[in-house]
This record gives sequence, structure tokens and C-alpha cells, in this order.
Amino acid sequence: MRDLPFEKVAKMFDPLIKSRLKVLGLTGERFEMFYQAGLIGLWKAWSEFDETKGSFPSLANLRISGGIMDELRKESNREKRIMPMVPEIYENILSKAVYDTIPLLEKEAIAYYLEKLTKLEQRWVVERICNQKREVDIAAEYGVSVGAVKSWRKRVVKKLRTLR
Repeated sequence: MRDLPFEKVAKMFDPLIKSRLKVLGLTGERFEMFYQAGLIGLWKAWSEFDETKGSFPSLANLRISGGIMDELRKESNREKRIMPMVPEIYENILSKAVYDTIPLLEKEAIAYYLEKLTKLEQRWVVERICNQKREVDIAAEYGVSVGAVKSWRKRVVKKLRTLR
């Protein structure tokens, strides 16, 4: 298989990738992302294939399925980490200026930044920035240590700095 260019191999295994996606119900707007994951799995199989260790179709099948499943796991983990944005949070954020020096942001911009954070980090932003609670009060309210709340802050600052 290594003697064939990858584009030709991709055309040959296109029906397999599409059938895997159909079986898993990954159609519509999600199709393209998972199709790419299947192609990446196929490319990995093509680039590491060794004829002495078995047949290419079985390796390709394994890698395609694995690539799609890995992407499904990543998507599931992203959904677990992201706190659902409720309108009250937006209104709370937009109604308060932080220290009167930071201008209010548009709802879309706020959602963009908050969805990059975990639930705990979002909790820190909402409670500390929006509700202007002290870290001691946040810790008491959620039954965690002040150090834990401070670690949420550190992670938020670190992540937001990389998004600039």
C-alpha cells in the first residue's frame, strides 16, 4: 500500500469511512469533522503499514474506527467541561463593569471566552468578576478551600492569556 499515493488510498477507503460514520449516526453538520478524523486514522495506517505484520485493510479499518472514536471522546469531554451558558449569566456580566477600567464585552465575545474554560473556571469568572465576590466567600459557598479558588483563578488567567 505504501507504493500508492495517499490520495488514491483515501479514495479507495472513502466508502468505509462513510459507512462507519453512518453506523454511528454522525451525519449533518458533524459529518465533516468526523470524516476528517477517519481520514487521519487512514493516513496513520498508511504511513505506518508494514507488510510483514498483516494486511492493510484490517489495519485501515482499525485506525479509521479508532480515529473516529477518539474524536467522539474528545467531543464528549469538551461538552462535560463546558458549563451551559444561561441568559442570567450574560445579563449579570453585561450589567457590571469590572473595576471601571475594562469595557463591557459583547455577549458573543464573552461566550467565546467562557466556553474555553472548565466549569470550575467559569464559576470563578461568574462569581469573582461578575458577582464581585471575594475568594473567601466563593470558597465557603462551594465548600472548597481558598487555595482551590485561587487555583481556578490562575488557570483562568493562564488560559485567557493564550487566547489573545
